[in-house]
Amino acid sequence: MFFVISWQNSFESILNKLWFIDKSLLIAEIVDILLPSLSSGKLEERDPLMISAPRRFGKTTNLCMLLSFFSGSLDKKIFMNLKIKDSTAMEWRGKFNVIYVTFGHFYGNIRSEEDCINACRTILHAAFRNFRYITSFLPEGDVIAFNKWCNEDSYLLKTKPEVGNGLKFLSRMCCRVRFK
Repeated sequence: MFFVISWQNSFESILNKLWFIDKSLLIAEIVDILLPSLSSGKLEERDPLMISAPRRFGKTTNLCMLLSFFSGSLDKKIFMNLKIKDSTAMEWRGKFNVIYVTFGHFYGNIRSEEDCINACRTILHAAFRNFRYITSFLPEGDVIAFNKWCNEDSYLLKTKPEVGNGLKFLSRMCCRVRFK
């Protein structure tokens, strides 16, 4: 099973809603947290950055905003109409490969550990396919492993440990091609 997960236009459509609240300075806060690593051009391995909030508080909207900003999937002029426009964080717009995964498509369908592993396989397969373009920058051994996640048949054969390490492997590959 394969789902196309695309959020590229989500943030842009949210901007036109009556209830939109500009939280773009969250981007500047995240850049400030990461700035020592960003300035050196080498992201350090660190604890994950967790963004939490109560239900219906805009977590998905904020994640779509972060995706659009850091990946550069939306035109810069869109961010020039938000509070972030005067921030030095603007120099980091469009500089990163952003891995965005969601379990939203599986809501209510995960009833067992095996369902969860299968959902993770499908989500990782879609994520790897979204980054297929980086294979031209990777060593041959990594390309072979990467392509096994992209292949319509072989990703279904991934074991539980391989699924558990899939996102880490994709992250490492994207870091090798970090700055676009």
